Amino acid sequence: MNTAIVSVPSGEITEGTRLTLTCMSEADPPVHTYTWIKKSGAVELESGKENTLTFRKIRIRDSGEYLCRAANTIGQQDSPAVFVQVLYPPKNTTVVSVPSGEKTEGSNVTLTCMSEADPPVHTYTWIKKSGGGELKSGKGNTLTFSKIRSEDSGEYLCRAANRIGHHDSPAMLIKVLYPPQNTSIVFAPSGEITEGTTVTLTCISEADPPVHTYTWIKKNGTVELESGKGKTLTFSKIRSEDSGDYLCRVDNKIGQHDSPDVTVEVLSMGLDQTIWIAVLVGVAVCGVLILLCVICRLRRSKQVATNNTRTSAEDNQDGNYGNMQINLNPNTTLPDGVYQTLNPNTTQPDAVYQTLNTNTTQPDAVYQTLNPNTTQPDAVYQTLNPNTTQPDAVYQTLNTNTTQPDAVYHTLNPKSHKN
Repeated sequence: MNTAIVSVPSGEITEGTRLTLTCMSEADPPVHTYTWIKKSGAVELESGKENTLTFRKIRIRDSGEYLCRAANTIGQQDSPAVFVQVLYPPKNTTVVSVPSGEKTEGSNVTLTCMSEADPPVHTYTWIKKSGGGELKSGKGNTLTFSKIRSEDSGEYLCRAANRIGHHDSPAMLIKVLYPPQNTSIVFAPSGEITEGTTVTLTCISEADPPVHTYTWIKKNGTVELESGKGKTLTFSKIRSEDSGDYLCRVDNKIGQHDSPDVTVEVLSMGLDQTIWIAVLVGVAVCGVLILLCVICRLRRSKQVATNNTRTSAEDNQDGNYGNMQINLNPNTTLPDGVYQTLNPNTTQPDAVYQTLNTNTTQPDAVYQTLNPNTTQPDAVYQTLNPNTTQPDAVYQTLNTNTTQPDAVYHTLNPKSHKN
């Protein structure tokens, strides 16, 4: 029957292309049934009157050996097997790290590129994404770090290529853990340090994982000052005895590192500075005292002004009474009413005079108390006005505008009436 298979297209078959297999057989009577079998698994694919097997978009899994079985009423015959090889570019490309997990600085690390391809991958290219560019390209599918460094941290990918195409792996993050490094101390403030000022030392270090302990050491005697998570050492009021060499020791779980020494030199406050401070303090105290004096003086002036106002009011009142007294006229013969206003409990003037001097019952003695150097009332009256020797004239000088006493008496005691 001379049964055979013809492939179209012939030659290489690439994934995704169209492939048709045709079964050719000579028979009489003619073949009435064609059966297609895939040998790898002895799977019967198709059976019928059609002598073709068509793959519209052939896939990788379609690769294998195929044969055609032709049959008529007389018998059947199988064709020789035909191998169908589907070629495809690299796929399922990945990077495997050995060792896996954390990478410590100084250790050996190997990255291996794995990919499926037919024909096999002929070129592996290693690329560092974070600005590293193309690191290596060739037939070898590994990238080895004999002593990996912290600067080797980053994302890496592998590009696998064959003559059909190429494929990039997902990026793999390589994180290199390392002990603290580049440790240093920064001053604040910088420059000269004067006694009594606030000074802060800050420890700066690079580490992965981050620093978990900062230890401050004063080298003069190797004294450990402070240890903990805080990276600063603060002197709120630095003293001259704080002068010395200091270093910072930083630790993480990988290791530790010491900063270079820094020298802290505290300048003592000189005599001139002390004098200036004393002068400033003295000026400040004097200013406060002067201010207090000014406040007290203002208060006293206000009080004096208040007292003067009161005295002026009293003087005005006394002046009114004085005017009344000036209106006295000694020519009157009716003094009883006036005298009685001085002491309303008596109707006799002698009793009024006696109240002025309780030791006497005679008015002459009262007059004498006005001028103890004389025993005559006339002399007393004359002392009121030394220019006259007559008492009447003296009384009239008290109120020269009137010769009638009644009106004056009435002003002192408005309830009094003329006799």
